[in-house]
Amino acid sequence: MNFLKRAGLTKDYKDVFSTEAGQRVLMDLVREGSFLQNTFKGDVNGMLLKEGKRNMVLYILSIIKTDLSKLLDAYERQSKENEND
Repeated sequence: MNFLKRAGLTKDYKDVFSTEAGQRVLMDLVREGSFLQNTFKGDVNGMLLKEGKRNMVLYILSIIKTDLSKLLDAYERQSKENEND
């Protein structure tokens, strides 16, 4: 992919994930992608699947250059809100 297409795609990712809806989707991807959890639970095939999901989350986070401390704060905040529902 040439530089201009990559730059445009990077902007698209940032635009999508900078919205409120995009942040909710990102938190869902972080949770479902086992980003903050151990991916090995004794089943190698399950671990490989979780690692693939986790790599996709890492890919997105690297493109949008997410501050991991802010991500963790948002994740914890959302988890607490879900507990209260």
